[in-house]
Amino acid sequence: MGMGKSIVWAIALVGMLTAAYAQPTLDGSITAGDGYTFLAENIYSKPLTGGQSGTSDLVGETASYNYWDGINNISRGWNDNRADVINTYIGVDPNYLYIAVAGPTIPFNSFIDPGNGGNGDQGDLFIAIDASGGTPSGFLSAANGHPGFSGEGVRAVDFLGWTPTHIIGVQYVDNGGGGGGWATVYAVTNATVVAGEQQNQSNPFAWNAGINASAAYDTHNNNAGEFEFRIPWTMLGYPSMPAPMELRFTVYTTHNFGGSDIFDSGPGFGQISNFEEVGDFPGDLDQIGANLFLGAGDAGTIPSGSFPGANYVDPNVYNYSAVPNRLDEIDTLEGYYAVIVPEPGTIALVLTGALVAAWRLRRRA
Repeated sequence: MGMGKSIVWAIALVGMLTAAYAQPTLDGSITAGDGYTFLAENIYSKPLTGGQSGTSDLVGETASYNYWDGINNISRGWNDNRADVINTYIGVDPNYLYIAVAGPTIPFNSFIDPGNGGNGDQGDLFIAIDASGGTPSGFLSAANGHPGFSGEGVRAVDFLGWTPTHIIGVQYVDNGGGGGGWATVYAVTNATVVAGEQQNQSNPFAWNAGINASAAYDTHNNNAGEFEFRIPWTMLGYPSMPAPMELRFTVYTTHNFGGSDIFDSGPGFGQISNFEEVGDFPGDLDQIGANLFLGAGDAGTIPSGSFPGANYVDPNVYNYSAVPNRLDEIDTLEGYYAVIVPEPGTIALVLTGALVAAWRLRRRA
């Protein structure tokens, strides 16, 4: 066999090996056999580095099981951290980007709380993705970034220092409560829906979710939601898997209704600086202040110049900022997971294997 044919074989093998890199089974159960890359916070968190080594975000923040009811002016809580973002995973193949999230149970419509916090679908899960391929810069205001689900209003979530191009949203998961379940993908640059709202759509955008009842991440959570998403590269603006680039994304949970801001987000490292762990206390100031460590509902003194509304930002009182900043009452996300896709190590491994195979084929010729 000539060198030219060997190279052709090598290229073909690269294609085959790359395709096999990650093709998870979307069954709502995240397993080792799915081929995901686990994103530890202290490795993949940007632009500030550090945080957790065993999880993708701090587990059991008070905001994940408490919230401020700005309508009734009272702090409320659950016996489980159902809004907690805990672990994130990523995978790629030539046609699809795969993202998986473990932790939240807040979108499940048949989730039963053994305590007094209420049952079933009490919030949504979102993933904001920057698939531009450029360097992180700019911002995305809440009004431009969150057109919302059908019949729901805009969420009070801004992005600063980077600009997500797409948002995945899970409105609710039908895990026995009926109604089908809805998820969608938005191209936020023009607020257009690039995938419909439905449960377990098979093609081209697919997702599935389940509850891992054996998980026990901390004393507040004896259950864990597991979400898997398959997003065609074409929906992200590429004909197929792009050349190596930095893909950025963040994961967060909100209440169901319009004007809601964030329960928890991942990554959340840097709570003592501007890269805050968003909290849910009256006023919900996104800055260093007297309530820095109160990441939950607090029925005490409202910070000066602020008003109740940590999980409900009244659009009649707070205008969505044209340019997001940390001093408005909109939760501002500056942190994200940054992953080179496809990862250089994977490319090197695939190329090495392919070239070795080609060399062996050439020797046999």
